[in-house]
Amino acid sequence: MFVLGLRLPTIHPPPTHWASPLSFLEEGDFWWKSVKRVFYDIETELVHASTQQLPYLNLYTEMLQTGKTSTHDHQVLQGVNQQFHYKEDVIQFFSERYWPKVEKS
Repeated sequence: MFVLGLRLPTIHPPPTHWASPLSFLEEGDFWWKSVKRVFYDIETELVHASTQQLPYLNLYTEMLQTGKTSTHDHQVLQGVNQQFHYKEDVIQFFSERYWPKVEKS
């Protein structure tokens, strides 16, 4: 198999408990044969995201319009978390549903 001009060894089927998309390629196949592009209207997507109250909407908007991601920019994420109180929302969500209640004595 060739990927970006490099010859890679044949990838054998994975163990039955997990699967990787590349594990199903055979010798001579190219990884981009399985990539599908889905075209959609960015403005329609942003309206839908806004009506669904998607968290990090400003970062999502920037990503769709420019391609720039902030998923590993800790300063940006901390600023957005503080501005919109996302950390408190997550703590409250898990406290109400999953974390055991601790009785105060």
